[in-house]
Amino acid sequence: MSRFVTLAACLMATVGAAGQQAVFRGTGDAVHVYATVTDRDGRLVTTLTREAFEVRDEGKPQPITLFDNTPRAIRIIVMLDVSGSMEGNLPLLRAASEQLFTRLRAEDRRASSASRIS
Repeated sequence: MSRFVTLAACLMATVGAAGQQAVFRGTGDAVHVYATVTDRDGRLVTTLTREAFEVRDEGKPQPITLFDNTPRAIRIIVMLDVSGSMEGNLPLLRAASEQLFTRLRAEDRRASSASRIS
């Protein structure tokens, strides 16, 4: 914070002495890197910390400026083919669908509607 105060004081002195407005331009680049980590059984791992990750750009380690390992709510649309050609697979399709919806968390948005496309 003291660097900011010093910079602000220098700017005010410069602007006051010159009688002009100072113009500052800057850019910042942040690259979002999303990672999903699962264990050997395919279960989501959410206990990893920032220290467990390394990000490299052209082989050079880059600092991780923001890290968040909390699971996020998802929104999905599921379309199921229940036409005659799927008749033999409907029990498997039903079981897979049930597994998907039972694994959703309370904060994941749930809405269902059924429609048949002929």
